[in-house]
This record gives sequence, C-alpha cells and structure tokens, in this order.
Amino acid sequence: MRIAGLIVGSRNKREGDSGCLPFWEVEYQLCGEVDRNSLLREIDQAVIKAGQVHGTFLFSSDHFFIKPSDPAPVIADIKALMQRTHPDKVNGYEAEFDQLSKALKYARAKINLLKTPNKKLNLVG
Repeated sequence: MRIAGLIVGSRNKREGDSGCLPFWEVEYQLCGEVDRNSLLREIDQAVIKAGQVHGTFLFSSDHFFIKPSDPAPVIADIKALMQRTHPDKVNGYEAEFDQLSKALKYARAKINLLKTPNKKLNLVG
C-alpha cells in the first residue's frame, strides 16, 4: 500500500503469544528506509541464529538444552551480510559490521556450552 509515494505499509502475519490466535499487523515506514530496515532485520535474525549455533539453554539447566546445529549455513549468511555492510563499500553500517564480525567469530568457535555455559554470544558492550 503506498500513500503519495512517501509511506509504505505492509501487512505481516504475527503469531499470538501463549496460545493466542495469529493476527495481521500493518507496519508503516518511509519509502527511503525500506531497504535499510530490511537489511537491519536480516542482520538481527543472523545474529540470533549465530547465538544459537552452539545450542541454547532454555532455563539455564542442563536438562533444558537445545542441541547445537550446523554452523555452515549461518556462517554463509553472516559473510554475505558482511559484504553488504562493509565500511569500505557502504557508509553508516559500521556498528552492524562489528556486530556481524563478533557473531561470525562466535559461530566459528568450537564451544561446548554444556562445559562452559558462560561463553554465550554477548554483543552488549
């Protein structure tokens, strides 16, 4: 949906919380920001996947641990995003590039979270 070429609206299906029915949500954004917002969303999803490569603790107990997954597709996605946000090629994505480089190092690391649970991906600070 376009309004005078300045605003773009998109309908996205969202899952309801705690057993509620799914619903449609309309998001509005400026036309000039569509590509940037899409790229930022892709970066966030790639970093989340990188944080789950070595497994995930659901409740900080060994009994609720999701097993590690294959890091190869995650590493490939991160490398592609790093090409799109490289500071030498594009201005304004330096923080995102640093975030992706940390996520790439974490995904490549040989970490066993069951032995060292304090080595989770931490991108704050």
